[in-house]
Amino acid sequence: MELRIKLHSFVDVITNSSTVIYTQVNGSGVQMIRDLINEIISNVTTTSITADDLYDISIVPSEDAVEMVTDMLLADNEDEGLAEVYESSSELSWSEKSRLCSQYVLDKYSPEDISEMLWNADRYYSDELVIKTKHGQESKIDGILRNLFHADAAFDG
Repeated sequence: MELRIKLHSFVDVITNSSTVIYTQVNGSGVQMIRDLINEIISNVTTTSITADDLYDISIVPSEDAVEMVTDMLLADNEDEGLAEVYESSSELSWSEKSRLCSQYVLDKYSPEDISEMLWNADRYYSDELVIKTKHGQESKIDGILRNLFHADAAFDG
């Protein structure tokens, strides 16, 4: 199981303009998820298993953030390797080319680098919190986490 929790930004409409508050997570968010999982485990079993035994928990830039950085680097011609990937994939579909370029950025730059590049360019985004299982089968805890963080949204208007 890989659960990606998208951290949503908040939009507040004020008269004829809108204000957006961008939400990002830091290491304390990862620790809070670990604490939550450990609490669930302690209530469903008597073993000494911890969240770290069952899951890899990390913070990653959202797809939108990676796409923004990729576009910035290509527009400013700042990364020759990325330009090579872009040029060498000219015969691929746009979505495949985009996937290859995004993967290059993810492989080369850390989440902190991506965040700093966007911050310095006055571009903002929301992170994703990823909970990835270390075991093969889905457990009851996996189901609890999925249900806990599942969200649906609808626009009716």
